[in-house]
Amino acid sequence: MLIRRGALTAEALAAAQAEAGSDRIERYLVKNKIVKPGAMTLAVAEYLALQPIRLAHFSPPQALVELLKPDQWVKLQVVPVSRVGKSITIAVGANARARVSPSRPSSPRRTRSASF
Repeated sequence: MLIRRGALTAEALAAAQAEAGSDRIERYLVKNKIVKPGAMTLAVAEYLALQPIRLAHFSPPQALVELLKPDQWVKLQVVPVSRVGKSITIAVGANARARVSPSRPSSPRRTRSASF
């Protein structure tokens, strides 16, 4: 996907794979500034069939924010986005520490639930 998106060439990917050793290739590519973090995020989102969203001008609903202490949201690196019934949708940071697991593995919507 990175090649198709023009984020790097096939030759650069092959060289990085040879140099990465036991490092995960996506981590190696970003750490060594071969691929920009934003390009990697978009490629991974496409691979997982997820729609990335920008949170630059987003304010989470106060009622959801109050479910946890502010430092807990920061520690988990998640932001509450919405609530429908008993389900809360969260935006997860790239290095989030929340254990996120499928709530319904057969669900085509990629629904996730987090254990806090």
